[in-house]
Amino acid sequence: MSELLAHDVDPAFAGYDQILAPINAGFPQRQGLLEPEYRDAVNDPNVKSTPVSDEQDRQIELPQLSPVEHNSWLKLDYYQGAFPDAFKDGAVRQYTDLPGVEPSQEVKDGLLDLAKNSGILVFDYPDNDPGYPGRVVALLENMGVRVQAPQVSIDEGKEMPEITENGKVVELGHQAYYTGQVHLKKGLDPTKPTMKLHEALKIVKHIKRPGEPETGAPSYAQIMEASDVLPMFEAYDEAFQAIANYPCRQGFTWEEFFEVATDEAESAKIVYNIDGEPSVICILGDDLSKYDWVNPDFFKSQFPDKFEEKQILYYPAIASKEKGGGNMAHLLGYLTQMLEQGNMEPVIAFDCCDKNIGMLNILLEAVINATPEVEISFDKKGTQTYAALQLYAA
Repeated sequence: MSELLAHDVDPAFAGYDQILAPINAGFPQRQGLLEPEYRDAVNDPNVKSTPVSDEQDRQIELPQLSPVEHNSWLKLDYYQGAFPDAFKDGAVRQYTDLPGVEPSQEVKDGLLDLAKNSGILVFDYPDNDPGYPGRVVALLENMGVRVQAPQVSIDEGKEMPEITENGKVVELGHQAYYTGQVHLKKGLDPTKPTMKLHEALKIVKHIKRPGEPETGAPSYAQIMEASDVLPMFEAYDEAFQAIANYPCRQGFTWEEFFEVATDEAESAKIVYNIDGEPSVICILGDDLSKYDWVNPDFFKSQFPDKFEEKQILYYPAIASKEKGGGNMAHLLGYLTQMLEQGNMEPVIAFDCCDKNIGMLNILLEAVINATPEVEISFDKKGTQTYAALQLYAA
């Protein structure tokens, strides 16, 4: 997983990132492309861009109309399945709007060409910019393009997407971001230091709860042996299949998972094993720059002291092979023991899709608050909406 801004960052990308900074300042999900994606986009003739000036008055290319595959956070398989005919014809494009920026003629011509092919325009936006879809529709209609909500191919049993903007925009899905402040039920011990994540995981003593399986045992690693990763990934991937069909990715690829497990000491790998086999897996980290879709600047502005003290714990993955979640409760109990023994009151953060919005936060609260060590209450910090519309030539 690449860090968002390396020391040798491309000046053009730095300018692009600077232009998006006001948008990113107020939202937990990173808006815009990563540096490798940006380089690919500005060098691809299929991507239509608008030149804008940064604070140093340099001309920076803003990619606005591009094939979906230029954004690694979007799930290509989902868009292929949702719009099979348009995708097969190369008529699905992602659009990026920026308040106050008038799209270039190149971008407008690309939109008109898409309309001539009755193409699909997809976009996503944060809930702190509710006018986003209306701006996109207004731009198109002012250009003479006819807009309507597209037909979406969905899996059997899945709810039909919501249609908004007077029947012109279909909402494909949502990604919500939650944070919760931990409070130790005994309070912080002023005579002891507050540990960081890995310090606490190295010293925690697991105390079995009533009802915990005799053969159940947690394990923790900063770096895993390569030979141990595949069984863990298979358990992780099996659990994530239930939420695989969404417009944005919901888990690590095998390559990303392997890198996190074997090469990223900053991310803790915590497993609850039954008979020596992984039952529940949790990846937990205090370096938010390791998760490309997360916007560290938002968390820094919201929780400045916790951010500086490495007391914001983000979990990009928690997955259970079993039904019912009992072993997940045992793993979370191990983590609450870690927090008490480490004298820690961090902020815990995560994101989830529609299937878990309004449910996972409640489940986690219930399990965590039932422990003797910790209490927590999660607040939703923002929701990213993934949407689409169909274009027709007037």
